[in-house]
Amino acid sequence: MPRRAIFAALVVALQLTLLGATAVSTAPQAQALTTPNLRIVLSSMTSAVTNPDGVVQATGRVYNTGDVTLSSVNAYLWYTDEPLADRGEVAAASQEKPGDRKGNRLDVPWTYVHKIVSSLAPGTNTEFRLNVPVRQLHLDKAGVYSIGVDISGYAQDTGEKHVWSMRTYLPYVPAAAKAKPVEVAFTLPLTGVPGQVGGNQLLDDSAARQFAPDGRLRKLLEFGASNNLSFLVDPELLTEAELISRPYRKVDGTEPDAGSTADAQAFLAEAKQTFASHDTMLLPYADPDLSALFRAGLTPQLTEAFNASTRIQKRYDASGPIAWPGTGYVNAKQLDAISAAGGKRLVLSQSSLPELPADGTAPVVSLETPDGPVTALVTDQSLLAGGPKGEEPGLLRRQRLLAETAMLALDSGGAGTPADASPRRLVAALPRDFEPDKFADDLLEVVQTTPWLQQVSAGSLLNSPPVAYGDTDTLTYPKTAQRAELDSNVVDDLRTYSTDSFTFLDLLVAPEEQRAGLYQAFLRGASTAWRRDPEGASDLLRAMDAQLDNQLDDVVVVPPRLVTLSSRTGRFPVTIANTSNSPVLVGLDVRPSVSGLIEVAPIEPVRIDPGRKATVTVNAEATRGGIASLTVGLRTKQGIKFGDSATLTLRVTDYGRVGWLVIGFGVGLLMIAAAVKIVRRIRGATRRREAEPTPERPREHSHL
Repeated sequence: MPRRAIFAALVVALQLTLLGATAVSTAPQAQALTTPNLRIVLSSMTSAVTNPDGVVQATGRVYNTGDVTLSSVNAYLWYTDEPLADRGEVAAASQEKPGDRKGNRLDVPWTYVHKIVSSLAPGTNTEFRLNVPVRQLHLDKAGVYSIGVDISGYAQDTGEKHVWSMRTYLPYVPAAAKAKPVEVAFTLPLTGVPGQVGGNQLLDDSAARQFAPDGRLRKLLEFGASNNLSFLVDPELLTEAELISRPYRKVDGTEPDAGSTADAQAFLAEAKQTFASHDTMLLPYADPDLSALFRAGLTPQLTEAFNASTRIQKRYDASGPIAWPGTGYVNAKQLDAISAAGGKRLVLSQSSLPELPADGTAPVVSLETPDGPVTALVTDQSLLAGGPKGEEPGLLRRQRLLAETAMLALDSGGAGTPADASPRRLVAALPRDFEPDKFADDLLEVVQTTPWLQQVSAGSLLNSPPVAYGDTDTLTYPKTAQRAELDSNVVDDLRTYSTDSFTFLDLLVAPEEQRAGLYQAFLRGASTAWRRDPEGASDLLRAMDAQLDNQLDDVVVVPPRLVTLSSRTGRFPVTIANTSNSPVLVGLDVRPSVSGLIEVAPIEPVRIDPGRKATVTVNAEATRGGIASLTVGLRTKQGIKFGDSATLTLRVTDYGRVGWLVIGFGVGLLMIAAAVKIVRRIRGATRRREAEPTPERPREHSHL
């Protein structure tokens, strides 16, 4: 093939490749440019109908979030012919998608259709407003109806019609229905993230900012007071406010926020005034994640959570303590552990009590445990569950609450119900992360003006006779509740702090003086609030653990560098210094680097007062002479090792044994020499006697 032909073929192939690549990359873009989409935001709606001659109103905005201009955009009211049968159907409807349930789109007469706009370009929005007479809906029966808004429009490029929808509830409770009022108590948690590290130290200023005039806790306090809610207060926040109301320090040494002390003082003054005039119950100290602690086996500190709450409530006009486990679920073992720790009042979810009827007849139950009965305030999680899915959860929560309570009001006031029957009573628990907003204010305002609702306090319900629940083995703790527990990394940090705190307490001469403070620090790290901020929990726990490590490091061992034993048994001194502020009872742990070489006699712990030193005598015995290394460390009364260890060198010369041998040998030599000398003396004396001449005996003369 000629070169020119080959080159031409390559050019053609390259062009085809580029065209193919262009087609692949632009095809999705072309598809995206023809995707219509609309978002409906419902801003207001008639909460309930009590007058058949009234009007149903719905207002909101529509947002063109697609890539196609929509034409002839219209809004319609949508509703069902028949009311929902019971609370089960209300719950089922909350999970439905628009279109799952059959209903009527009110498009005749045309006067009740809002012709929103003739053209709505991508990225733009506009308002819609619907006003429909109640009689136009033909609501023949009292009950709860599904209602909503449909928005239609035509894609400008294809002319295809599209419909977008949102759904909610509309209670229809005319006076003729004779609905019986339902009593509802609203609990508002006053909880937040702890910030106290220890003493008058805070991790940072985030905790202090909660008490500012625009801080979350101040807003919650004012919201609860203005709407007469029942407070569930974490007493740790009160003690933290007390700490900040005086000069305090931050761990990093920087200056606290200006005005934080005055803000905390103002918060405490307002809190005391509010608690004195409103139903207020204290949670266990720091509102610990009870379920997570049970699962991890970290329960010894729980008793202090209840004891501290009891002590703190004496400074405030509050009752308690009342425990609120996580999302309101417990199983039988967790219930028994709470009771054993001192928890005799609980806030439990209706869903954790499957044997209990969800009809408002048992807002307070009694549960038997080995440590006595426990009273539980039963919250109905359906009341504020909201749904179906929509853009304004606050409004949807309001409509769900009205739907659920209307069902009970109509049921309890229906035919066959005794006139003296007790009213249905419910508890609606606002979540721990609740933030006041305009929909929350609107919800409480609607509650106070709805004829079948009567707001009561949670405290008044707790004072009523409880209903015996029965077998606690039926209590449920679902996987969803378990997954919501504290992060595993936080649990690991809690375990580390717990171990270090027990070590420190075992070191002290008087551990009871500091036990409560250390247990409270642990509980601050175990707060349920940390479920939403595990990194913040770990920061606090590590700061508290570092502070604890510093206190353990105040007790140090100072051994000699070199010890020489002149025999295989001997003794040597080791110094222990205590620079802490507490008297300690500390033991010495001495171990050879090679086992079997050195034996150390048991050493009794010694008391060392603050700022003092003590000298401990170590009795050691060596199996042979030579040089050995000894590791010298510290231990608590129960033998828990802590702090840094040191190494000393031990030299065993065995001089003692050699000396005795030398002495023995010398004595032997002396005795031998003495014996030899004595023998020689004896022998010499004998020889001298033998060498001397025998003298002649004189003759005797006879006389004649």
